[in-house]
Amino acid sequence: MNAGYPVKMAAVMVATLSLCAVNPADAVPVPINPGTATVDGDPSEWTLDIVDPPGAPYDFVAPMWRAGNPDPGFPGQEILANLYMRYDQSTETLYALVLAVEDHFVVIHSSEKGSMRDDSHIRIVNPSPPPPHLKLVDGYDEAPGTFQWVSPFTDTINGEEWLLSLGWEAAAGLAPGEWTISVHAQIFPDDTAAVEGRWIDVTTEVELDLPPVPPPATGVIPEPVTGGLALMGLASLAGYTMRRRPRPRRGQ
Repeated sequence: MNAGYPVKMAAVMVATLSLCAVNPADAVPVPINPGTATVDGDPSEWTLDIVDPPGAPYDFVAPMWRAGNPDPGFPGQEILANLYMRYDQSTETLYALVLAVEDHFVVIHSSEKGSMRDDSHIRIVNPSPPPPHLKLVDGYDEAPGTFQWVSPFTDTINGEEWLLSLGWEAAAGLAPGEWTISVHAQIFPDDTAAVEGRWIDVTTEVELDLPPVPPPATGVIPEPVTGGLALMGLASLAGYTMRRRPRPRRGQ
């Protein structure tokens, strides 16, 4: 199989993590980086840095382990993919990017096993069960703006036809707040990639440390200017408060 595909995977920082069935109760939710993404299968707009701790102001959320198991004693323990996320507060939209690490590929379809599109998905713990989990999006929702594969390609391996990709990109509506999320991908030939314990706590309510805002100007600002200056936006410079001059009362 030719591994020379157009997207170069970021290097993986591997830390020793303890195995757990679900996230610990005292786990701190990963803050999802505020922002939007164009769901077109092109990951170039994402920041692919692997950071610790994960989350805002970076897109990286978590490594995705074989079977969601980071235990060094687990047979074949390995990071197979990485998970990135953004969240747009204004539209209440979650964006996700899954990229397989170098020399690994996400399975879309095989001639013998059939479609595996639903094995690439995002699910959440249902706050009002049943059912216990809700699907937000999967590979069957493939459409621009909703779900797209990253650099899909076909290959024939041992007589079997495979449709593979470097990963996938998706968007789904999600109310703001803290959520327990599962993100999954099927990795060639027969592996699953998931975050540690298969579930991760995240929060969309993030306040980034922004540069300090300059103090407002003192004194009285003249009446708004009409014409060219107003069209250039100079009548409402950031950091100023527009105030009209006090009008004299009648008889003064």
